[in-house]
Amino acid sequence: MPSGQEEFDKLLAVLESFLMRRLITNWSSKNYNRLFVDLIKAVEKGEALTARAVADQLGKGAGESTKFPSDAELQSYVFEQPLHGRIAQFKVRAVMEALEAASQSWKSPVLSLNRPGF
Repeated sequence: MPSGQEEFDKLLAVLESFLMRRLITNWSSKNYNRLFVDLIKAVEKGEALTARAVADQLGKGAGESTKFPSDAELQSYVFEQPLHGRIAQFKVRAVMEALEAASQSWKSPVLSLNRPGF
């Protein structure tokens, strides 16, 4: 386990970034089972389970089924290619909900939209 809650949160942020970037770029998820088993083995060889160790290991991926999309690649997909019609609707919704959650801060009021059917 990571050394503390703060490190654990950073580790989860790395994993979320990896998965969301791959979702947005619509790169294959077919080898995730092997990728995460290899990730666990590689990180276990190190001295401590850290966000940096996970990020370094994920950054070693080279092919479309294992690569960690760079900022430039992500920006290309976000600004030059529409999400709608390129990826499944439930994935578009997940991206939009993540962006909405990230835009909120603890200072922002939470307003409930009580709409029938939602």
